[in-house]
Amino acid sequence: MASEVKDARGFLGAVTRGRESLGLRQPNSTRSLAECLLRKTDSPTVLKGHRGCVNRLCWSEQGTLLASGSDDTRVILWSYPDWRRPAIVVPTNHKANIFGVKFLPLSGDAKLVTGAMDCEVQLHHLERVSREHNVHTTTLDFHHNRVKAVEVEPGNPHNFWSGSEDGNVLQFDCRSLREPVPLFQCRARYDRTLVEVKHLSINPVNPHLLALACGDPFVRVHDRRMASREPLLMLCPPHLALAAGCGSGRGSRAWQCGHHHTTCVSFGSTGRRLAASYHADHCYSFDLSGEGSVEAAFEEGSGPRRPWAVAGEDDAFAKAELGGRRGGGSASEDITAASRGLDLYPGSPSILLARADALLRRGWKADNAYALRDVERVLRSEEQGCCADGRPSVAVLSRLAQCLHDLAQDECASLVLKNMVGDRECGEDDAERVERLREAVAGELKRRGGLGGQE
Repeated sequence: MASEVKDARGFLGAVTRGRESLGLRQPNSTRSLAECLLRKTDSPTVLKGHRGCVNRLCWSEQGTLLASGSDDTRVILWSYPDWRRPAIVVPTNHKANIFGVKFLPLSGDAKLVTGAMDCEVQLHHLERVSREHNVHTTTLDFHHNRVKAVEVEPGNPHNFWSGSEDGNVLQFDCRSLREPVPLFQCRARYDRTLVEVKHLSINPVNPHLLALACGDPFVRVHDRRMASREPLLMLCPPHLALAAGCGSGRGSRAWQCGHHHTTCVSFGSTGRRLAASYHADHCYSFDLSGEGSVEAAFEEGSGPRRPWAVAGEDDAFAKAELGGRRGGGSASEDITAASRGLDLYPGSPSILLARADALLRRGWKADNAYALRDVERVLRSEEQGCCADGRPSVAVLSRLAQCLHDLAQDECASLVLKNMVGDRECGEDDAERVERLREAVAGELKRRGGLGGQE
């Protein structure tokens, strides 16, 4: 049994070593806006001119022009701060929706790169556009599918990059546009098939790092200096990483999670963080300077550790702040209260389990992965309230099985229920939870077996 517990902990450790994600509020963090920014947002300026959806916005290097690309195949340049000045319409040769717009640095805002769903990248020379609306355009027709993004490097007036749904990232040089350099091919992690490129972002501090948002849950970070062309990093929220490796049939929970993909990616101004938005999921922020610590997503209190294991103060806090909420308080309120309690009593098993319960009740995207991490921390704790035989309590194991089931890891949940819970005696609430889980896990495994021919 001890080896089974060790194996489960190893599995949980591998599962929960994801990068920090923006799913929950930090207990000690405050988010506020300067009063001047609030005043600006109170009276927004509406810019009218496009005849279709606006897909991309880009500020010029000087900050005096805002370029917008639209489904109407036009780019409009808006003046800032004087929005009342007549907008400049840049006529492009695109024949479909524009999804990429970037000013080339150090060009005096006179060169603009666009990419569109007509599979083309275009370089526009804007030297005379304000006087004569005369634009010289070079069309670069090297992609075989829709171009979803273009990117430039700070301080580099010569090179730009394009990403397409053909799975390729190309590097162009303004001094020789006849043949671009095939830089990367985005391939699936498991079967190595080509994956669509949805967006690009260059690190502003370390511009050799290029991040790709792709048609699967993984954000790829490449080093342009490396000849191997393999990703330096592949980042993914833990619940989506699990689902992406499942071979479950169409329509299952794992299949649905596996078909989420990144839509946009962007480095922060310091280059240490990378934000990514997901189709049918949240936005997540990855810390590139850390090591993917299991504890990274929650800041624990920095003060002296309270003697909760002896005095039971954490249990009293859980009963007072969480137990009374079960009837009328929302799951989000319980999560906030539990995070506040962990700031006071770091690592408290009772508060960790209470937060795991609240996360499972709320059921937002990635909440099951956060709950799994909290349960795993209780399993790793020396003060977890084990039974007399040294095994984890049924209360902890039942929550472990629940998290695994919610993450579509039903084989693992079945092993926990069979080998670690078994027919052990427990309280009425835990017994009901275990019985419900046995039925749900068995039903899901049976359903998957019926879909075996479709996978």
